[in-house]
Amino acid sequence: MASHVPRILRSVAVGLMLTVFAVAAVTARAVNEGERRMRESDAAFNQADLPPRCSTRAPPP
Repeated sequence: MASHVPRILRSVAVGLMLTVFAVAAVTARAVNEGERRMRESDAAFNQADLPPRCSTRAPPP
């Protein structure tokens, strides 16, 4: 029984490490996508090319 403990612990450690790497990859992808969308939003704002629902201008009378 005692000889199986290191193998089990190693398997658990590898599983947890792979989980951490997967979460890190998903987080990096989300941050990258968010930065890209912010650049697009900033460019649209700088060109005053905003969708009607985002415009801060008063509606025409």
